[in-house]
Amino acid sequence: GGIQLVMSYTLTSVSPYAEGKRRMAHCCVMKDSNIILLGGYMESESGQFQFLAPFWQENAPVYHSRMELYQYNTTTDKWRLLETGGCTDSPHFSGGCAAVVGDALYTLCGFNDDRTNSVYKLDFQTMEWDYVQTDPHSELPSKRDKFCAWVFEKRIFVFGGFGPPDKMKADFVCMDEYSGWNNSVHVFDTETNKWSELITQGRRPCPRAAHAGTTYRNKGYVFGGRLQDRRMNDLHCLDLEMGTWSGQIDAVGVQPQGRSWHSLSMASSDFLFLYGGLNTEGRVGFQHSNM
Repeated sequence: GGIQLVMSYTLTSVSPYAEGKRRMAHCCVMKDSNIILLGGYMESESGQFQFLAPFWQENAPVYHSRMELYQYNTTTDKWRLLETGGCTDSPHFSGGCAAVVGDALYTLCGFNDDRTNSVYKLDFQTMEWDYVQTDPHSELPSKRDKFCAWVFEKRIFVFGGFGPPDKMKADFVCMDEYSGWNNSVHVFDTETNKWSELITQGRRPCPRAAHAGTTYRNKGYVFGGRLQDRRMNDLHCLDLEMGTWSGQIDAVGVQPQGRSWHSLSMASSDFLFLYGGLNTEGRVGFQHSNM
């Protein structure tokens, strides 16, 4: 009994939605039959790129605002801009995660002027943003960016990322004494606004950052990401009910390149939608794959 997903990769062609809006470290989520895109950043308007350049320099990256959402209709192959209001604190949103729970969109952690573990909420009825006051006594994740998130039963699961080690029960690979890569799983309960760290079973993925994930029923999928100098193209699944990892999943077809700062969305019950990112040669692209 049950439904078995058969994995294969197919390169598709989708028209770019707007000139000059390419991006990486962005978020894509599903709302009804639409994919909603927000945040991220791109190279400077001059075409030059330097990751740590101050915002006032000519070659500084261009950050996109969480206040500006783009909606892609999977049936009509059309894009449109969704304007929002409300809380305008820390509008630039990069390297965090977004998740739809009921009639709300949540953004978690990420990078603005620095890494954060803040949570914001957009009400789809009013299209207004609010800052979420989380329980300070719960097991908050470390301030991080470049992680992924899954939604199950009004809870948001966050996996991995880059930031300080703090106190966590998972693996951690240091870049220096202040930061590194982890493979922890933290859970945010949207009804209580509390965080907890999940102790998983099975063979978990290695620590990583700038990977991407999506949810299918009670399963959380994660693809690729970066650890030190490697950009990976492996696919894993976490059972969100049991807290058990699948180990690496083998898939047929044309394998996508190893990449970071991409997005992965459940476009239908049969397809995962892999979008863009930074490949092993350090290039940003519009590559799309169906899995």
